[in-house]
Amino acid sequence: MEKAKIGAIQLFAMMFIFEMGTAVVISYGSAAKKDAWLAILLAMFGGIIFFFYLLLFISSLSQPIIHWTC
Repeated sequence: MEKAKIGAIQLFAMMFIFEMGTAVVISYGSAAKKDAWLAILLAMFGGIIFFFYLLLFISSLSQPIIHWTC
């Protein structure tokens, strides 16, 4: 089996999404008490949205944000 390697951008994205998700879980989770699992799902959803935004940004570096919808 071949060993997988990740690039610097992939590592940064994983670390950033993890940190953003952890911050959301801590802030929502402390108030949610027994429903902390719901806070985790919200954090995961936010991380996924950010990840797709990051992929969009990387794939269209030559275009400004305004032209993404055209």
